[in-house]
Amino acid sequence: MRTGSGLEPEDASVIERLRREFLEETGLSIEVGALLYVRECPLVETDTHGIKFYFAVHSPRGEVNHIDRQHAPFGADERRHVR
Repeated sequence: MRTGSGLEPEDASVIERLRREFLEETGLSIEVGALLYVRECPLVETDTHGIKFYFAVHSPRGEVNHIDRQHAPFGADERRHVR
């Protein structure tokens, strides 16, 4: 799952940020596992530099938030191909 933006001042760590965003976006609480991959993302057009962290997540708990099709990032026809 990809979260929407960078760390916020209230985030104590990248792991806390992942837990919070996962809960906000999906309605699920998770346990964060191993760091799997780090990717550097220089953005020449804005003269900024991002870093993406990829973690394993385990044991999702809770009720999944349902996406309103009107606000989904892609159409209903495309959704059936996503697994």
